Amino acid sequence: MDNSNGRSRLNKMVLVLNQSYEPVSVCNVKKAIILVFLGKAEIVERLDEDLHSVNMTFPFPSVVRLQVYIYRPRMPVILNRKNVIRRDSATCQYCGRKHVPMTVDHVIPRQFGGKDTWENLVCACVVCNGKKGNRTPEQANMPLLRVPTRPSHLFYLQFHIDKPHETWRPYLFLN
Repeated sequence: MDNSNGRSRLNKMVLVLNQSYEPVSVCNVKKAIILVFLGKAEIVERLDEDLHSVNMTFPFPSVVRLQVYIYRPRMPVILNRKNVIRRDSATCQYCGRKHVPMTVDHVIPRQFGGKDTWENLVCACVVCNGKKGNRTPEQANMPLLRVPTRPSHLFYLQFHIDKPHETWRPYLFLN
């Protein structure tokens, strides 16, 4: 194996779980191996390959769990257009279309007392948003595909990791 390939393997991402198996963050393979080697973490999931040094063979980690619980306050997810569209997977909540220009729609229009909240904002295609206008979904006869909710604290890990490894899915509740 040449050095550049070895370095790129050490930069692959590893999911880090708290002692309670709650996702905490991601780190690179090098950092995960150091945590395991120092006894600060254990390998929970591994890939079907090994890492080799001059005198050691080490399992290639995919998910590690910290040995000691780390308290981390839950950061609230910021309510903005980008995060509403991410929460709804860039899917119109009225017609189900994807890959078209999206807007954010107030389920209950502002003129009827609708607020800027997670529970009142949804992703909508331009066509559906114009069709619904300043009416409620019931008035416009356009039922929502799903009820909008506030995203959990896992939102950032679930949506800011481009392609999570298959072994991460149960820990990020993506199954």
